[in-house]
Amino acid sequence: LKVRAIPKVKTCGGPRMADNTQTTTTAMAEPAVVPMEQEAPIDLASYIANYSGTTRIQRLYFIAKKCPQLSAEAYRTAITELKQGVNTILYTEVAKAAAESLGEPFTFSQLWVDETNRRAAQSQERLEVELNGYKTNLIRESIRMGHNDLGAFHESRGEFPAALKCYIRAHDYSSSSAHDIALYLNVIRISMMMDNPGYVLNYVTKANAVPPDPQQTPAEKMILQSKLSCASGLYHLSAKQYRHAARKFLEARAEMGDQFNEIIALSDVAVYGGLCALAAFDRQELQHKVLENGAFKLLLELQPEIREAIHNFFSCNYAQCLQILERLRPALELDMYLSEHLTALLTRIREKALMQYFRSYVTVDLRRMAPAFNSTISALEQELSRMIMDGKIQGRIDSHNKVLYSRTVNQRVATFEGALEMGDQYLRSSNAALLRMNIQRHNLSVVTKTQEWGHHDSPHERGGILSGLMSRFRGRTRHHE
Repeated sequence: LKVRAIPKVKTCGGPRMADNTQTTTTAMAEPAVVPMEQEAPIDLASYIANYSGTTRIQRLYFIAKKCPQLSAEAYRTAITELKQGVNTILYTEVAKAAAESLGEPFTFSQLWVDETNRRAAQSQERLEVELNGYKTNLIRESIRMGHNDLGAFHESRGEFPAALKCYIRAHDYSSSSAHDIALYLNVIRISMMMDNPGYVLNYVTKANAVPPDPQQTPAEKMILQSKLSCASGLYHLSAKQYRHAARKFLEARAEMGDQFNEIIALSDVAVYGGLCALAAFDRQELQHKVLENGAFKLLLELQPEIREAIHNFFSCNYAQCLQILERLRPALELDMYLSEHLTALLTRIREKALMQYFRSYVTVDLRRMAPAFNSTISALEQELSRMIMDGKIQGRIDSHNKVLYSRTVNQRVATFEGALEMGDQYLRSSNAALLRMNIQRHNLSVVTKTQEWGHHDSPHERGGILSGLMSRFRGRTRHHE
C-alpha cells in the first residue's frame, strides 16, 4: 500500500493545494507549526463540536501540533474518534505522533489496526460484488448507488483518489439534476481533502451550471448556493485572492446551518468573510457589502468580536479594532485554513488603517499617531517608512521632528497632462481609423504569408514595405482632396 501524507495542515483545507491526484491514500503530514506559549485560547470540546467527518480529525491534529496546552486533550479526542471508524492509516499517523509527543498514556494498537483492516477488506469485497451484480442486471439507478456506496467506503478509509474515481464514475448513471448536484458536492468535498484546487473550482462551476431542479424548494436552493460559495471562498483564500474570497463568503446564508460542517462551520464563514473584507474592501464596499448586508449580519452574530472590529474600523476607531484582532489572534492561529494567511490579513488591515488615517491630513505628528495604533514612535516610523518605500503612502518623514508630511500633487498640472495624453490618444486612434478607411477604399490587403514576403526578407525590410504602403495611402488621399 502506497501512503501519501495529507498536505500540510496549514492552508485551505489543511495544507497548500496541489494538482496531484496520483496518490493512493491519506496519512496526515506533520504540520510545520511553532508551539504557542499562550494559555489555551479556546474551549476544545465546544470548538470541535462544530465539525464532523475527516475535517474534525484534521483540526484536532492541527491543534495538537500547534498548541501544547491542548495537545493531550486533542490527541485523546482524535484517537477516540478514529477508533470509531476504519481509517487505520490516519490512526497510525496520529497515534504514533501522540506517543512520541506525550509518551506512555498514548500507545499505538497494532491489534486494532489489523482487525479493522480485515473487516474493511471484507466490506470492500462485498460492495464490489454488489456493484458487479448491478452492472450485470443493467439497473442504472442501482449502479449509480453502488458507485456512491463504494466511494463513501473509500472516503471513510481515507483513500481519497479511489473515492474520487467512484464518485466520478457515478456521473455516467445520473438521471436528474439532483443526482448531478450530489455528485459535484461529493467531488468538491473529496477534492478539498485531497487539496486539489483545480477540481474544487471546476466542479463548483459545473454545479452552478446545472439546470434548477423543479422539485427543489427555495430554501434548498439557498443552502446549495451557500455551500458552493463557501467552497469557492476557501479556494480563493488558499490562493491568497482575498477580495474574491470575501465576495464568496459574503454570499453564504445562515440557513445553511451545519449542513456543510464536514468542511466549514457557519462561525468560520463569519470570521473568514469579515477578515478578508477588512483586508481587501475599501470603505464604501465595507459599508454596502458588509455592514448593510442583512444576511451576513446574521452570521456576524455568531462572532460578535469580529462584528465589533468591523464597526470600529469603519468608525475610524483603529486602536480598538486592532486590539480586538490581536486579542483574537491566538484562537485564529488554531484554524487550519486561516493560520497561514492570518499574518498577511492582519498586516493588510493595519496598513489600510494607516493609509485611511493619513489620507485626511497634510501633516501628522507621529507622537500623536502612535497611541492611535497601539505602537511606539520608532516602530511606527519604521512601518511608515516601509509603506512609503512600497508606494502605499505618498509622503515623507521628518525624523528629527517626528512629523509625516503628505506629498501634495499640483492638480492643475495633473489636469493639463491628462488632457494632453487624451489628445495624443485621440490622434493615434484617428490616424488608425483613416488608415483602415483608405485600405478598404482601394480594396487593398496586406499579405503576411512567408512566401509572399520572401524567405530572406528581414523584419526591417518588411517594416519598410508597410511604411511605403502607408505613405502611398496618404499621397492618394491628398491627390483626391
